[in-house]
Amino acid sequence: MTFLSSFLLGLVQGIAEFLPISSSGHLAIAQNLLNINAEVPAFYDVLLHLGTLVAVFVAYWQDICDMVREFFCGIGDLVHHSTPTPVPPARRLILLIILGTLPLFAILPIKDTVEGLKNSMVFIGTALIVTGFLLFFSDLITGTAQIDDDKAADAGFILQNQNFFHKLLLLCR
Repeated sequence: MTFLSSFLLGLVQGIAEFLPISSSGHLAIAQNLLNINAEVPAFYDVLLHLGTLVAVFVAYWQDICDMVREFFCGIGDLVHHSTPTPVPPARRLILLIILGTLPLFAILPIKDTVEGLKNSMVFIGTALIVTGFLLFFSDLITGTAQIDDDKAADAGFILQNQNFFHKLLLLCR
């Protein structure tokens, strides 16, 4: 893999990760367009995502600390059979993230089939289009895509629909 290819893939990952689009899907498309599918080592792919993880931790460090603290406070509240009213925003967000991650388990039984589609641009394009429609219609249904203003069910619906296809594409990688 050339330096230019590495730079372009890193650029795609860096831009796509913080937008409501699939960075993994767009990386696969970029690799196809640059004709470097066979050249990308798995370690480089892991490094791209590790770089994103570090950037997320730097950008959202205080929010992450608040969510971790609220997660453990929530467990303590469950043990003591008490729940604060209203639920703190960080606790609500961590619960919605957990809820939005649950669709990943629905993919596990078909993981091998999905992995066979990892180089199919038709599959990846279709999954990106379906994700776009789900985000668009969930925005129409709820009136807004901001988690702070939505009911838990609406936010869970948005997260599940976005996360399902993102994780499906991630399994393809």
